[in-house]
Amino acid sequence: MPTFAGSNDALPTGCRSPSRPWHRCSSHDGTPPSILRSPRAQQGKTAIAVMSQTLARHHEIVDSDRWQALAAGGASAQKPLWASTGTKNPELSDTYYLGRLAAPGTVNTIPEATLLAFAEHGAVCELLDPDVAGAEAMLADVAAEGVDIDALATTLQVDGATAFRASWSALLACMQRKVDHLRAAHDSETAR
Repeated sequence: MPTFAGSNDALPTGCRSPSRPWHRCSSHDGTPPSILRSPRAQQGKTAIAVMSQTLARHHEIVDSDRWQALAAGGASAQKPLWASTGTKNPELSDTYYLGRLAAPGTVNTIPEATLLAFAEHGAVCELLDPDVAGAEAMLADVAAEGVDIDALATTLQVDGATAFRASWSALLACMQRKVDHLRAAHDSETAR
């Protein structure tokens, strides 16, 4: 049986994984102050460049002979997940990312406000192009403006993971309150 991504374990026939590689794109648009000092023409493009690189790498992996052997054995490719595609930078359209991240074989989580705004006035631009050279040129331009791309990526990963953990904890707490409420109601009914 074939193996993949450095695994020494064979992937069983029909193996499917629900996990997704994810990128929190809207954080690239202006959260760090150094990006806000970038020329207006570059604002928002950092995230698109990173997503383009990610999509290119995804295509490289799933088009490889190694992955094709896994797919022939029943493995399903994970889809890149664009997470938190609302726009935080007020200089950009509220649907900026949603209109630019459309690409076959990807998943996009959309904040409700962004979805409603897109339904009202959004437009899909060209499909996201896995253009590595263009993405590298854009990131080089941003770096030339004094932005430390590696530090930015690290900050965004940490901030993104923290935000997702907080959301997950809030969801669990909400569910626990509902369980407690239902349990109390049930106990009250059975006590009668």
